[in-house]
Amino acid sequence: MTWRIVLNGPTTPEVNMNEDMKALETIQISPPTLTLYRWAGECATYGHFIDFSKYIDLNRADEFGLKHAKRPTGGGIMFHQCDLAFSVIYPIRGVNLYQNTVENYTFINNKITKVIELFSAGTLSPKVYIPSEIDDKENENAHPFCMAKPTIYDLVIDGRKVAGGAQRRTKFGLLYQGSISLTMPSRAFLFQFLKEDGDIAESIESNSYFLVNDICTSSQLNKARVRLQQLMISIFCV
Repeated sequence: MTWRIVLNGPTTPEVNMNEDMKALETIQISPPTLTLYRWAGECATYGHFIDFSKYIDLNRADEFGLKHAKRPTGGGIMFHQCDLAFSVIYPIRGVNLYQNTVENYTFINNKITKVIELFSAGTLSPKVYIPSEIDDKENENAHPFCMAKPTIYDLVIDGRKVAGGAQRRTKFGLLYQGSISLTMPSRAFLFQFLKEDGDIAESIESNSYFLVNDICTSSQLNKARVRLQQLMISIFCV
């Protein structure tokens, strides 16, 4: 199968999200598409049903130059200076597009698992997170930040979230938007514009598994991101 590989940007979240929707609307005449986002400056995206302004002070976000946009898929708030964000789009008649939502998660999670296993030279092997009733109760009042808690069908290592995503299906095909965790956002960065500091930083630190040490340099972080991009291409586009 021939794949289309897109390395967007570096650009704004609004442009990246709009490009995904355009690609989804024309996917019936296009090959399956893997987009590896690149961002211009400090950026965040948030799920289609999230009220971003409820948790983020928009005036302070503008003041500190945080660019943000709503994703066409679900999920919570994600800061993109510390992850590898991507999307996968399949045409409705694609051989890997399933009718069942769970099967689509399984197909993509299997690919991401292989990527992380290769990235870690076989030392890490994520598992799919299936919450218990206790987990559900503990997460009821959790802040809607993607890395602050694992949710069903996320990938976890030692019970902590390392990757996740959300999907949207239309008459044209399937859009899956996902993220692989690389390192911890700095508390100073988070507290610049959070309306309620609370325990968000602690929740992210406790419930996320980071593939790169949180004291890594920007050069080391970029090197890790490039390596993951290469692995994504080699695993997905076969």
